[in-house]
Amino acid sequence: MTKRKQPRRDIHQPHDKFFKEALSRLDIARDYIINFLPTSIRDKLHLGSLELSKDSYLTKELHKSFSDLVYKCTYGQGKQTISIALLFEHKSHPDRYIRLQLLRYMLNMWEAQRNNKIPLTPILPIVFYHGQQPWIKRPFAGLFKKIDHDLRGFLPEWDYALTDLNKYPFEDITRFKAGILINTLLAYKLRYDEAAIKANFRLLLNTGSKPENRNFIVTIFVYLMSVTDINPDELDTMLTQIPDDVKPAIMTTYDRLIAKGREEGIKKGLEQGLEQGLEQGAELKTVQTIENMHREGFSIAVIAKVVEVEEAFVQQVISHLSI
Repeated sequence: MTKRKQPRRDIHQPHDKFFKEALSRLDIARDYIINFLPTSIRDKLHLGSLELSKDSYLTKELHKSFSDLVYKCTYGQGKQTISIALLFEHKSHPDRYIRLQLLRYMLNMWEAQRNNKIPLTPILPIVFYHGQQPWIKRPFAGLFKKIDHDLRGFLPEWDYALTDLNKYPFEDITRFKAGILINTLLAYKLRYDEAAIKANFRLLLNTGSKPENRNFIVTIFVYLMSVTDINPDELDTMLTQIPDDVKPAIMTTYDRLIAKGREEGIKKGLEQGLEQGLEQGAELKTVQTIENMHREGFSIAVIAKVVEVEEAFVQQVISHLSI
C-alpha cells in the first residue's frame, strides 16, 4: 500500500510558500494561465504584457482561506487592462461559500482602485485547489434554499476558473506544454505519496536542460523534503537519480539539510514543516556554508533561503571574501 504522509492542521504553510515562489515566476504564471483559463479568454490575452503586482487584497479573515498573487495583463483588441488573481485554496476540502469569499476579495480590489482613483479593472479569479475531494462549482443562487427566476436577477452572478488538481491524472500533467510548471504541479500532486515521489524523483527535479531553472529545482527539492518522511538512507539512493545539470545544486542543499552531526535536528524540524524545520536548524547555519554556496554560484536570495538568514547577512559574509 502506498504510504501517504497525513497533513497537519497548519500544513498549508509550506504549500502556501511554495505556491507563491512558483507562481511569482513569470514563466510559470504564463504557462499556468495558458493551460487553465478558458480558451475564449486566453486567446484574447496579450501575455507579453503580463506583469506581477505587489498588491494583495486579502483581509485577515480571507487569509484563513487563500493566498493570493495578482497579475496585470492587457486584453482584447482595445488592450484593456485586467487583473488575474491567482488564489491558492488552503483547505483540503471544497468550500461551499467560496463565492462569498471571492466576492469579498474582488470588492477589496475594486475599493482599493476607487480609493486610489484608478479605473476599475475586470478581475479573473483562478482558484487552485489541491484537496482529494472533488470540487463542484455551483452558482451563487445555490447558497439559498429557495430562489425563483425573478429573484435571481437581484443576485450577483459571475464565474471563476477552477484548477482542481485531483482531476488531472499524472500522465496528463506530464504532457502539458508548460515547462517547469509541470514539475510544480507534480510536486503538489505527489506531495503525500512518498512511493510516487521516489519513483519519479528524477522527473520532479528535471530542469528541462534550462540553467535558469536550477534555483527553482532547489525550491522543489526543499518543499518535497518538508512534507515527507523519507529517511536519509532512502534519500541517498534517490539522489543517485538526480539529473547531472542540477546535481551540484541539489547535493549542496542536501549537505546543508542532512549533514553529519545535524541529521536528527533537521529531520525533526522537517517533520514539523518547512518553516519550523528551518527554524530548528537555524543555529546550525555557518559562515562556511554561505561561502561554499556562493562559490557554487548560488544567488544571495537562494543562499538566504536555504540557511534561513537575512540577505543582508549573506551579503556581509560574501563581502568579506573579497577583502
